[in-house]
Amino acid sequence: SKERIAEMTMRYQLCRDVLSQVFSERQTALNAHYATLDKALGANDRELIIASLKGISSIVETNPLESFKEFTKVLDNKEETLYLDF
Repeated sequence: SKERIAEMTMRYQLCRDVLSQVFSERQTALNAHYATLDKALGANDRELIIASLKGISSIVETNPLESFKEFTKVLDNKEETLYLDF
């Protein structure tokens, strides 16, 4: 039905937008840490090198698809209330 196709299209667009935003934010944060790491290496600043590496590690060790999986579960459950916190 047209209603089902419209619902599927909206869901696809929402999921695409959420994934794009999540990975864009992740890349921005990584770029900032790498820039700081480059400066720290240039200045031979051991503490800043370690802090930068910890920041990079904290980002790459997380799986952004886990939170996305939870998000899609809520979308799939018509009985669930979706709370937006922003």
